[in-house]
Amino acid sequence: MDGAMVPRKKLGELLLEAEAISRDDLLRALEEQAATGERLGSVMLRLRIIDAKLLAHMLGEQLDVEAVDFDEMSPTVEALGRVPADLALRWGCVPVHLDDSTLAVALVDPRDESVIAGLHAHTGLAIKRLVAPQSAIFAAIKRFYQPIISSLDIRELRHHLKNLKDDIARLEAAIG
Repeated sequence: MDGAMVPRKKLGELLLEAEAISRDDLLRALEEQAATGERLGSVMLRLRIIDAKLLAHMLGEQLDVEAVDFDEMSPTVEALGRVPADLALRWGCVPVHLDDSTLAVALVDPRDESVIAGLHAHTGLAIKRLVAPQSAIFAAIKRFYQPIISSLDIRELRHHLKNLKDDIARLEAAIG
């Protein structure tokens, strides 16, 4: 090799080569993408040309990173605890697992250096890039962060309830 960077194949090309879609499917999706501005993979999912599992696999192949299927694995609580839900939503990511000083994160776009820099700055950890379709990322945020948010809400309510009980006890003692 002469060290020149090999251009990445486009998602549509990869799907055609894998015989996962027809040329007509690709043209229909490209027309819809031009009209809506959505990502091609999202358009293909919405039009039911491909499923999320195939899209994740092809994105991984296209970007040369590991693909994540949230139907087959769940993020660890430790990983989720490193990135708050609001940042996960803003950055389009789901932390998957934590190994020593590296946080593996599924991303809508693993090439987005500003997101990688933000994750590193927020966590202080090295970031291992993984990929998942945008729809899968946002469904995973809702699915995996909601129980954490709910348990935090319950803890907070219990804390407030305890404070109220303490206040009532003090008032009763003062009244006599």
